[in-house]
Amino acid sequence: MKRYNKDTEDKILTVAQKIFREKGFHGAKTQEIANEAGINKALLHYYFGNKLLLFEKVFLISLEDIFTVLATNLNSDEPLLDKIPLIVSAYIDFISENVNLFVFVISEVWQNKEFTDEFVKVALSKIDFQKFFTQFREDAAKGNINDIHPAHFLINLVSLCIFPYLGLPIIRNMLGAIKVDNSNFKAMRKEQVIKAAINMLKRQEI
Repeated sequence: MKRYNKDTEDKILTVAQKIFREKGFHGAKTQEIANEAGINKALLHYYFGNKLLLFEKVFLISLEDIFTVLATNLNSDEPLLDKIPLIVSAYIDFISENVNLFVFVISEVWQNKEFTDEFVKVALSKIDFQKFFTQFREDAAKGNINDIHPAHFLINLVSLCIFPYLGLPIIRNMLGAIKVDNSNFKAMRKEQVIKAAINMLKRQEI
């Protein structure tokens, strides 16, 4: 029977998350992970089997992190127009502090269909899409919001939160006058995304 030391396992996972998120599956080396964790390579394999199994564990943790933050407010019982600012604020805070996490996940999903399936599975386990879509359609039926497709609204909302941070290198070069790394930029992004989302939802009086 194998004997596990939780501290050692956690340390390997912490280092593996850092290196895999920086270099991806193909760029990362198990020897590098072992060295930084302060263990030998054999011990790494003892805990996680092989590089692919360790990577899959890191990838699953990454997905859990991404969708847990999004689901916290998206799944809430708050009125739709009240929960939008909460979703945007929490998600932009998380994205701004974990840009490499999003780059890592998107890159790996594009390269491997198996990871796409895992992405969908975790998203469906965390986010109650049915509840959100039902709330959305009920508000539209009451005339509280525009009758737009809730899936497209959600795609727009998440894209507005994520893209400015994924595109930071481009934005820095194209819009040099905007200091994209400071807290003021983050506050302004929250304000702009919330306004855009509410404007998509609010009915326009003729």
